[in-house]
Amino acid sequence: MQPLHDTLVEENLGTSASPSATLDDVLGEQRSTTVAIIDGMAELQSLKLKEANTCSDLAYQFCKKIFAKYRKFSEIHVVFDTYVENSLKAAERLCRQKVITPVQYKITSNTNIKSITLQKLLSHVKTKDALTELLSKSLLSSATKCNISLVVAYRNIAESNNIGVSDLQKSSQATYLVG
Repeated sequence: MQPLHDTLVEENLGTSASPSATLDDVLGEQRSTTVAIIDGMAELQSLKLKEANTCSDLAYQFCKKIFAKYRKFSEIHVVFDTYVENSLKAAERLCRQKVITPVQYKITSNTNIKSITLQKLLSHVKTKDALTELLSKSLLSSATKCNISLVVAYRNIAESNNIGVSDLQKSSQATYLVG
């Protein structure tokens, strides 16, 4: 599989682009300070799975989608919901689970998901939580390689590849509350 940085460069400049090109080089424009705040789970659920055999493949497709869709922004903030027991969302989830029995999967980069629908994969809270961590780490790693300013927030964790998040880390809920 081709590295995400090379894919983004090729999609924007063609295959003749320098391997050391940054995303700024690829876009060929001066960025103004703009921030995209993204609901990570909504983006994941809208993803059309193409050839995702493993969680690593899924993470690659997710990163590629996020960086392509929001490439014009100078900062990207991806926020994943924190699931709180006894909340309206928890009650909603219980209603949905009457249709699909939740199954907990062990999430690693090598987990085979070829025959699992995204809806089934995301049906269990612990699986969803582990997947958000894997996606967050993949986003951070890819953003660093592609010279993209990124903040990810999941659970009570906020991390960034080059933006200070110490103020967020001090709060008891180091996430943006989505939904």
